[in-house]
Amino acid sequence: MSSAERRHEYRERPGWDLVVPSTSALPSISPPESFNRSVNNVLPLGTSVGLSEARPARLQTNKFYSNFLIDGPSKAAWTLPYLVTVNSEYPFGMYVSHPRYFPGQFADDGRLKWYATSSNKDLIMTAQELNANHVAVISAFDPSGLSADITFTSEDQENNTGGSMTTFLVRGMAYATVVYEDFSPEISSIHAMLRVNGRGINDGNGNHTSPDGRFELELNDGSLWILYSSDPAVEFHYVSAQPNEPNKLQLNTTMKGTLRATLVPYDTEHALHEAAVSALDQHSGSYPISGEIWGWVNETDSNRGCYSLSWITGGNASVELLHYALPHHQDLLADDVKTGLFMSSPTKGDMQLILGSEWELHENDLPDFEWAPPASSITSDAEMGWIEHHLEEEIEKPLNLAAVAGSSVYFGAKNLMAYAQMCLIAEEIGRDDLLPMCVDQVEIGLDSYLEGTNGNPLTYDTAWGGIIGALGLEEGNESADFYAAFYNDHHFHYSYLLHAAAALAHLRPEWADSDNKNWVDSLVRDVNSPNKEDEYFPQFRSFDWFSGHSWARGLLFSYDGKDQESTSEDANFFYAMTLWAIATGNSKLRGLGRLQTGVVARSIDSYFLLKDSNNNHPVDFVRNKVTGIFFEGKIDYTTWFGDNVEYIHGIQNIPVTAVTGYVRSAEFVREEWDQRLFDVAPVADGVWATVLYMSYATVQKHIAFNEMLTSGVDDGLRRSWALYWAATRPDCALYCNHDEIVIPEAPTPTPAPTVPSGPYMGTSAVIPGKIEAEAFDSGGEGVGYHDTTAGNSGGALRRTEDVDVKAGGAGGYYVGWVAESEYLIYTVEVTEDVDEFDFEFVVAAPSDLGGQMQVVSGGTGCSDYVTDLSGVVEVASTGSWATFETKSLSAGGSGGLEAGSHIIWICIIAPGFNIDSFTMTAHVTKGPTPAPTAAELQGGAYLDNPAVIPGKIEAEEFDEGGQGAAYYDVDAGNNGGAFRTTEDVDIKATTAGGHYVGWTRAGEFTRYTVDVRTAADAFDFEFVVASPTGFSGSLQVVSGGTGCSDYETDLSGVIDIMPTGDWTTFATITSSGGGSGGLGEGPNIIWLCTISSGFNIDSFTMTTVAA
Repeated sequence: MSSAERRHEYRERPGWDLVVPSTSALPSISPPESFNRSVNNVLPLGTSVGLSEARPARLQTNKFYSNFLIDGPSKAAWTLPYLVTVNSEYPFGMYVSHPRYFPGQFADDGRLKWYATSSNKDLIMTAQELNANHVAVISAFDPSGLSADITFTSEDQENNTGGSMTTFLVRGMAYATVVYEDFSPEISSIHAMLRVNGRGINDGNGNHTSPDGRFELELNDGSLWILYSSDPAVEFHYVSAQPNEPNKLQLNTTMKGTLRATLVPYDTEHALHEAAVSALDQHSGSYPISGEIWGWVNETDSNRGCYSLSWITGGNASVELLHYALPHHQDLLADDVKTGLFMSSPTKGDMQLILGSEWELHENDLPDFEWAPPASSITSDAEMGWIEHHLEEEIEKPLNLAAVAGSSVYFGAKNLMAYAQMCLIAEEIGRDDLLPMCVDQVEIGLDSYLEGTNGNPLTYDTAWGGIIGALGLEEGNESADFYAAFYNDHHFHYSYLLHAAAALAHLRPEWADSDNKNWVDSLVRDVNSPNKEDEYFPQFRSFDWFSGHSWARGLLFSYDGKDQESTSEDANFFYAMTLWAIATGNSKLRGLGRLQTGVVARSIDSYFLLKDSNNNHPVDFVRNKVTGIFFEGKIDYTTWFGDNVEYIHGIQNIPVTAVTGYVRSAEFVREEWDQRLFDVAPVADGVWATVLYMSYATVQKHIAFNEMLTSGVDDGLRRSWALYWAATRPDCALYCNHDEIVIPEAPTPTPAPTVPSGPYMGTSAVIPGKIEAEAFDSGGEGVGYHDTTAGNSGGALRRTEDVDVKAGGAGGYYVGWVAESEYLIYTVEVTEDVDEFDFEFVVAAPSDLGGQMQVVSGGTGCSDYVTDLSGVVEVASTGSWATFETKSLSAGGSGGLEAGSHIIWICIIAPGFNIDSFTMTAHVTKGPTPAPTAAELQGGAYLDNPAVIPGKIEAEEFDEGGQGAAYYDVDAGNNGGAFRTTEDVDIKATTAGGHYVGWTRAGEFTRYTVDVRTAADAFDFEFVVASPTGFSGSLQVVSGGTGCSDYETDLSGVIDIMPTGDWTTFATITSSGGGSGGLGEGPNIIWLCTISSGFNIDSFTMTTVAA
């Protein structure tokens, strides 16, 4: 039966659902336009022209041969058990080596802290035509990443036969195969070749033939290699060693055919030597050229899965393939295909020679997937009390959107998933009252990614076909988010986003509409597309079906090969992907996720989590219990971020989810705790103690629960989830104790008071200052507010009241669903007499709506007030209900407030908007300022050093002279406190070591004395500013007259500042010739005027408008 016929039989396997390959699970459609298109700074190298032009999105970034696609000191591929390298130095061609184990450093207690492998140029297969002008490129590869072809050609015109040599790099290959096309083969080694077929290398004038094209090469390191030629008539000629050149065997003619080389895995004295030689000889006529992956799940028994590694072969079709398998393959392969012949791999134990080109591997214990462990497992009322106590407390605290949508997708998404886990607890324990707010927060967090307003927006990279963060494309910022733009750690980062998206789609199905689904599906496809015909993403970027797990390293060179640190985050990707599939009804993707989770769990158990019985690592290394950083060529018991024991073990246990128990056996947990962690956890650093106790809960849940009542947590791990997970641990027969202990009672919830009246939480808002809309007075209907509909439609805060409060906006919550005649009441404390107020309202309104409101005081309220503080405020559209902008209003009312306590009302005149907050500041009427004198022009500059124009002006280097002269600032004191601390301008330090001006308010200004070197009629501007999502602002640069309120020349025009993501994410906005005039040569005074607040400013640059 041919390979094609065999593959057809597998495709039509009755009773099984084919999930790999699959075109229907995730169809090949263009990623949404919300992923801006970009081109990576690292471009593919080393591919044949036709290959790179035909399908760039198929190029793999995280496979064993990726070194061949990037610029590095050498090209190395760990095919296992061999290492194949191509160097640019003599001797040119392909080096084949069998890496040898060597131990590294030992700890004081005898544990081996790391071990590695040494490799030499054991056998060099090349051609005499290759020299310094040769080219070696990837000429073909299979979609799933099991193989790649390397083709060598010569560009030396004098020595160019037009020929080539091609080798097939295939995972597990038992022979190194080279196909020669009109090239003259040459064989050498860094070790001296002593004998060929038992004859001295130089016997018979150094000419060597063999009737069957078989040549045994004995090297002076004691190894025996066998070389097989497809042409039995070849005659090799010995060439003695020269300075800097080894001795070698050459053909004096060109060849059309194959040479294959293999290392005999046993020395001549070993009992299995002859059996190994016999097997290698018998199967030398068949060689693998590529591989395919097939995968199924059983249609009737969902716990059963199967995958096949299908090796496509060349050579003699009647000869059965001989191929090396890793230990986790050996566990599943049938006994009749095993030869009992082994060779050591670099870091995964002994590989065994296997017969046949179809490896059928069954996983018959696939996990069930739960959103959260079942609450029915909780046996302690006290533990449930603590869980509910912390769940309420943590959900009441709004999501830290600045952290979720910051510059790191990894940390932001981790924070978001931790919040989503609390929603799943609330669902499982029946706390439906907590769900609306919790789910709202998750949706807001995810929307920042979908809308690209997070600090590291995700873009689609057309060079490699993938989703990457934009920050990593900036010059000098390549390491952003752990080199994610180089495709590092994508399965880690996106697993957290997938988990949050899955929870949201599960709890709010309408969210997963076609647009949002396509966005999330694109993240899945970036990491794990099962579709080998996908035009936009490679198939299975991160997952290595041969190794049984993913690789975290992308397009960063490492001679030691790919590496991975966190196996738990690897497993989390497949768990999260499967939850997403369940939430969206994608049965193919669900089957794939369950199968891959089964495969990765077996691999983790075999190679990463080291039970005492583990035979795949040196016994002294097994004592560490976990591997640390796992390369293809070495293993180091450490992490990328530190050597603390809690880091090394904890990174293998985050995040903890409902599938963690499937991946981490109780047997392993017991051994790890008893041998490595029992004395580490009590003194572990911060949140890592909780991570260790969560693991311990598998075998001692009550003791671990009690410890976690006070151990460290953070935004990436919520205490409610840690306690819930511990309390739901099941019994296990051999390794669990779960000793009963006394758990203290949780605090009793304070009964709700009988609707007290007065300021919210007993604290009046301070005026001048900001008032959050949701912080209206206590007292209920008619006392703290009037709302025309019963119930809190937003359900996010103050849920027993009728005001509709929803999570979101810039401050955590906003008031929505406003209706005509509704009002909100606020008790305020006014710190000084104010005749008139300026207002800033943070509001949102969709494109077809808007509304009106008014702020009043005195009398009985909105229908009978004494003082109109604001005037009627017109709220215009901001674009959507969730797009908040700041509306400024200067002295629009007819009166103010005296110092003391007052009650004010926000009155809804016409609905159609949401309100987040409002700020009241004293309106300042400034008298005319005399024109500056010549002395002031020179002496007013900061440090007597006027800024030079054209040039850059740092915002914090405003003139000397104080309030009213060099600046006007609404609030007394320097809120930033980082620079010029005796002034009232609010200055804060930047992360880059500079400073910026913040806390801007409408009407404020800073003045700058400048030295204009060349007169200009108009200026171009660049402003370096930051503004968070939901905010915006505007400014203007002017000159002449008395300043901002009475200037002569508008230098910039009004500059609108749009959100950059957060208060500290600075971006450059440009304006070309937007003003109405310029400046004359010599000293001048200019003013930077804040028209509406909502931004920070670092600097601005003025250049002459080009003609």
